[in-house]
Amino acid sequence: MKTRTLITLLACYALNAHALPIVFSGTQFETSTAAIAGGQADAEFDSSPPSALPLVTSATVVVASDFASGNAIAASGLLATSAEASSVAGLASGVGTAEFVGTFTGGGLLGIALNFNTQIFTDSTGFSAATLFLQLISNNVPLLNEIVSASGLVSRTVNVPFGTNNTFDLLLSSEASITVGGNASNFALVSFQLANNVREPPIWLLTLPGLLFLVRLRRN
Repeated sequence: MKTRTLITLLACYALNAHALPIVFSGTQFETSTAAIAGGQADAEFDSSPPSALPLVTSATVVVASDFASGNAIAASGLLATSAEASSVAGLASGVGTAEFVGTFTGGGLLGIALNFNTQIFTDSTGFSAATLFLQLISNNVPLLNEIVSASGLVSRTVNVPFGTNNTFDLLLSSEASITVGGNASNFALVSFQLANNVREPPIWLLTLPGLLFLVRLRRN
């Protein structure tokens, strides 16, 4: 009977979990874009700090019937990129990247939740793609190193050693290119959140020893 009771209490304890958002000690957002068409090029870059969020960066080239652009947005908990290339018979290319780097200390079970979406519109003569790269490094040791290319929810749980210095890096990129004429474009967006999965005993479990003690006193 005692064993069954103990198992029940432990199961309730395990189910009583909640997530505490990670508090970053430092953050860095960066956006970069590039475009090439008709023998001309454009490139732009921004970062926060020093710039204020959100970052909105764009590079565009228009030459006669050739067009190319790269765009990137970075905000708290959100990265977005797009690229477009169009040409009648020549070369055009666009690239957009957005990156978040956050540092934090501590450890325990770290939950990483991402909502990644990408859309591709490309002729058979063109190329376009979106790539999401995520990395977690703890005291210079990689704990997570992954590339995501398909839309969907991404959830990862990583056991981070206590008392460590940690860096989380999330890089989103879109690219589109045409070499012999045609159209290509890509749009990508990811929202992200990091949290410590904390297990705490419920209130009734904390008060249980006192209640059992009172019951025992009454029996005596």
